Amino acid sequence: MLTLRPGCGVTMGKKDSLRSLLLRAWRERWDEQVWGIAIKQILPRGVSGDVYDLAPTMLQLSTVGPTMKTIIFKYIKHSLCSGIISHQAVLEAVAGFRSFEKIHCLSACLDIVSMVESQVQCRGKQEECMDLARSVLSLVEWLSALLEAGVDPAAAADPARQALNLKLAALAELVARNRFLAALLYLGRLEDQGKVLAVTKLLGRLEQELEPTSDHLSVVKQLRSLLEYDPSSGLWPVPAPAREHPIIRAVHCLVQVELSCFRVRPPQALADRLIRLKETQGISAEDLYFNIVRTCCEGLSQAVGTDMGRYWVQFTYHRLPKLMVCLNNGLAGSGAPSAALAAAFHRLVSAGGQLDLVELLYNRDGHAGQDTLELLLREMLKAEVITEEDLQSIMKLRVSVSRASRLRQLQSTLSQDCPGDSPGSILRADPTVKSILNTMEVQQQEAGISKITTVLFHMLGPSQHLVIGAAVGIGKVQQLMKHLIMLNSLRTSSSAESPSIKNQAILFEVTFLIVMTTVKNYGLEALPPAGSLTCPDTGTEPFIQRWIRLFYRPADGRSVLSLTELGEPSRFTQLYEQLMTPGANLLVSAVRWDEVCLSVPAFIYWLLLAWSDGQVSQEQVQTVVDNMNRQWACLSVCVVVFLKSVLQSSDERLAQKARVLVNMYLAPVPADCLPTGDQAHERLALAQSIMHHVLDDFLPRDGAVRIQSGGEEPAALLVQLRQLWDSVVSAGSLSDSDITEFRRLLARGGAAWFVSSTVSMVLDFPFERERQRAEEMALAVFHLDLPLCALALASHVLVDFFGNGHGHAAASEPKLACLARMTVTVLLLAADGPEPVTGVSPEYQRLRFQLLMQPAPATPPTPDLISADEYERPLAPAAEAAVPAVARAVRLIAAQIAAVAYDSRMTVWTHFSVQYITEAARRGGPRMHVLLGSLTLSAIWHLLCLSPSSFSPDMVVRLMDVREGQGRKVAAKVLCQLHSMQVDERDECR
Repeated sequence: MLTLRPGCGVTMGKKDSLRSLLLRAWRERWDEQVWGIAIKQILPRGVSGDVYDLAPTMLQLSTVGPTMKTIIFKYIKHSLCSGIISHQAVLEAVAGFRSFEKIHCLSACLDIVSMVESQVQCRGKQEECMDLARSVLSLVEWLSALLEAGVDPAAAADPARQALNLKLAALAELVARNRFLAALLYLGRLEDQGKVLAVTKLLGRLEQELEPTSDHLSVVKQLRSLLEYDPSSGLWPVPAPAREHPIIRAVHCLVQVELSCFRVRPPQALADRLIRLKETQGISAEDLYFNIVRTCCEGLSQAVGTDMGRYWVQFTYHRLPKLMVCLNNGLAGSGAPSAALAAAFHRLVSAGGQLDLVELLYNRDGHAGQDTLELLLREMLKAEVITEEDLQSIMKLRVSVSRASRLRQLQSTLSQDCPGDSPGSILRADPTVKSILNTMEVQQQEAGISKITTVLFHMLGPSQHLVIGAAVGIGKVQQLMKHLIMLNSLRTSSSAESPSIKNQAILFEVTFLIVMTTVKNYGLEALPPAGSLTCPDTGTEPFIQRWIRLFYRPADGRSVLSLTELGEPSRFTQLYEQLMTPGANLLVSAVRWDEVCLSVPAFIYWLLLAWSDGQVSQEQVQTVVDNMNRQWACLSVCVVVFLKSVLQSSDERLAQKARVLVNMYLAPVPADCLPTGDQAHERLALAQSIMHHVLDDFLPRDGAVRIQSGGEEPAALLVQLRQLWDSVVSAGSLSDSDITEFRRLLARGGAAWFVSSTVSMVLDFPFERERQRAEEMALAVFHLDLPLCALALASHVLVDFFGNGHGHAAASEPKLACLARMTVTVLLLAADGPEPVTGVSPEYQRLRFQLLMQPAPATPPTPDLISADEYERPLAPAAEAAVPAVARAVRLIAAQIAAVAYDSRMTVWTHFSVQYITEAARRGGPRMHVLLGSLTLSAIWHLLCLSPSSFSPDMVVRLMDVREGQGRKVAAKVLCQLHSMQVDERDECR
């Protein structure tokens, strides 16, 4: 006989069974302490039965009656806490009970699972953790079978069965909400696909058979959600209702940047960026569509009557339908109409205010059938992204909620003229573009210069915006520019109709000004690719393309003197006396105007030197400026483009004269001083507009001419940047002038300074709401040059944060989390390219070289926290960014994380590393391992031990490579250990 403790009177024989032990404990009303002593002393001595038989034995006895159940439950709890039995054994024992007709026994089983559901743990080996995952799958299978038995109509009327069904529903909800069990179930599903298929079929059949009002239907849906669990589904928080957060500033600002800087780029490029932004920010398709359309309405209403208003109309009614086609194809994977887009328009119409304002501003006459929204929806219908039924439903709602008709009584306070850039006029300009293209092609072949000039004169006024905007919208702008460039280089033969010298010169200037105005408004993307055109008579490059390559966008490092050597100064000898003579007529000179324009730098350089030495007076210089501005404005453009290079040079003496000369060219010219014919006023207006655009980098936000030759001090630029960020964050949006100023500061300070300063300013905002707003807006601002800014941000993290040891060293945890979010998001946005191929900036080349040459930090020796065979196991399949420079930056950051991961205490570097990994798992989607592919389990494990609360079960399962059995075992072990650490952490907090 074995005495458990002196004086307790409890003894057991060596061959007594576990069942007899439990029965004796129940009869003698042992407490948990005595029960624990008995089990611990008797099981090692070899009682009949094994420890794994204890769980099913206790389960059987718990179904005897209420009294027995209460006592046995206490013993189960104590045995689980003491590690005598495992949670896996309890779940397997429950799943093995198949007497579905014994309701009181089933009730006891459900009570046991409810009792242990929130406490499931496993601190054993890999195999034991994997067994626990299989037992969770067995439990879900058992619950499904129990549900099937409970829906029998004959048993449904039994009150006991009804109570059991309610208990089953409550338990299913608990299990479905337990993310740890869901993650284990995911691993179990990968292990036993056959069982998963059987349970899925059973639940599918029950869902079809049950009535829509059945109480069992919710249980079926909860169990199905467990079987369809995706590790990424729990990484994003449940989105707040749309009415609470209607604006996603990152989308708003990205569309604004696109419209301000990339007006001709194909819609697919913007669609790709918006889709990647959607993935990294967790935005739904409906919210994405809603914010895009809402941004367009805001732009239309705020910029009416301005150049930006014209661009918004062109974008909304021409490019937006094409953009929606690209987005729908990328998000839905098909060309079928988008229900999410229709829902977004319904939300926009329900809001009402923005659409009413757009209708009043752009359709003031209120003609029937001319509603601005209906025009847009008709374009969407043509693009086949909505259906006719969607259009009718949206317009029906529009009629019921619109207040535009009632607000028309206020129309007297507005201008009575509808803007010339209204949606209808933009759409009606499409046939005009095609007609102009046909005319140019025919007249160019016939060398009818006078007829072509007449057509082009009509494009010098307000109609130019309509024609070019329509050409951009229908994708014909490069074709139109091609004709203009070739007309600019047109030379008639002696056998053709002999045009006057003046007509030849006017054609040269008008085509030059229209092309350069298009470049000013839409960028170089509006022109045909460089090198794609040649003059048919000479086989050389057309003048405009050559001039842009040599002067407008010269190669970096080209000095002022080298620019003066590109032309022939002798070409100015025929014009020198006329330029210096007040009121001289330049257009009667029989010269090659293209060669004269290329020789401008040499002449202006001589003029600046002569002026500085006193050989030429300021009055003579003013005469040159007047003759150019009043008669030959394209020469003025060439002069100012060259003067920009002089202003950036280190020769202060020439720069001072250049500043004065620039102001002379930009000064307004009285109308009575201009020739009365040949559209002289319009030509000069276009030329001065181009000149202002060329000098954008030297102009502050107020528009006053303030040109500095030696560049601004970093401190002055920093003050301007801080003031700009304070302004835009306070306003909550970006305007065209804001983006122009950001672009100027990026060009003046360089990407490394700009990105580093921007990150510091974003983190300096004291309130979380302001910091989050600034972070979203910074993501859009970095799209001004995303590849360059991504490298600059990676360099900032590697050098200023990890490298010198003091960057952001005093940052709080929320600020470090913000830095990690920005780093992860920007690298993900830039990882898939496209990488700059032509026109790569010198700073991009320098940053790329620095990243490629920077050695990775050495990983310190690590303690053996995990067994050796799995210690260096990679997290997931190797993945590389498409852009080599970004791929290198990511590898260096991962190496830095691995180098600091083994610190025994939480520092700013380890906290950033934890946030970087969690944000990559949350935002990366299938591209997550582009950022984490080089990290091993060892680094993740050490960071997980430092901050277990930062990792979720969903995240751990997603990080691990679970494609094969051994990987699933490792994942199950890490998952169970994380859960145990989180439980211990919560217990310590109590």
